[in-house]
Amino acid sequence: MFIYKYVFTILMETRKLVKSGKTSFTVAVPINWVRRNKLQAGSEIQLTQTGEGDIVISTSSSNQPKKQETTSTLNIDGMNLDEVITRMQMAYLRQYNTIIIKSKEIAENSKHIISIVQNYIGLEIMEQGKDYIRVKNFYNLDNDTAPRSILKKMNVINSASINHLSTFFDKGFTKEDFIELLKFDRQNKKLSHLVDKSTLVLYENPMLMKRIQTNHLDLLRDSRYVRTQLRINSQFMGLGKTLVSLNNKDPEINRLEDQFKLMQKNFGHVVKCITNKDMTRTIYFLKFARKFKHQLDQTIDEMQNPQVVQAATALRTVHSYLRDMAFTMLV
Repeated sequence: MFIYKYVFTILMETRKLVKSGKTSFTVAVPINWVRRNKLQAGSEIQLTQTGEGDIVISTSSSNQPKKQETTSTLNIDGMNLDEVITRMQMAYLRQYNTIIIKSKEIAENSKHIISIVQNYIGLEIMEQGKDYIRVKNFYNLDNDTAPRSILKKMNVINSASINHLSTFFDKGFTKEDFIELLKFDRQNKKLSHLVDKSTLVLYENPMLMKRIQTNHLDLLRDSRYVRTQLRINSQFMGLGKTLVSLNNKDPEINRLEDQFKLMQKNFGHVVKCITNKDMTRTIYFLKFARKFKHQLDQTIDEMQNPQVVQAATALRTVHSYLRDMAFTMLV
């Protein structure tokens, strides 16, 4: 983080505003910048005001980061599935425009490769030959694919998961319901890969970071929020598996429902605090977080049904992750 901040700082220069007419001012731009961008008198430049009140000066050709055509060729013969996934993830994060996957047994491996590609937003299979599959990367970083925007999408998905899980208390939870929960899980994992990619791009492009109104500290926070949302998502998956085999008429279900509603309320509270950057409400939540945990510990100790205990333990873990998210905001 400090390396990029240093690089960005040495490019900064100080200029004085010069009065120009009755209602405007002018400022001279560095001659090296003019020459590097091949500008001349009369060339158009763009002034972009950020949400923080700063002005970013750019050429018309620099609105988007310049992308060079790059290709990564992965020979997956002799690799196991985990190794293939790792190689694909690295190619995705390094922003290769084209990924060519080669194998003597491409037909036999195509099902797994298609499944892997579907885990990444922006990747599309363009062509399959006798011994290769060509994948194109259509990813482009803008405000919609910035980490903070993606985090909001993950918040919505986890909120939808909570609503879906809550149907257990009225009608039970079937295998079909769990399959629906799996869809939310896959969406979150795709989005988390996209956050990793966007964060890397932004760290390598300080001016782009400024353009989408973020900074190193916010990127660090957003990455931690995303990791925590993934952990919460994992607990929801475990909870869903438990609910499939649990009778919603069990005598202890009412107590489980009370704890579930408390988790649901606190999830919405923490997400709202992060979205609004509300430090006061965050501190208020943290003051009561220990009390919530104590209530859950006491409830779990008094439960008899092992499956209900397992479900309640998942809720307690979610509460712990919510507390972590709240602490992250205060860092």
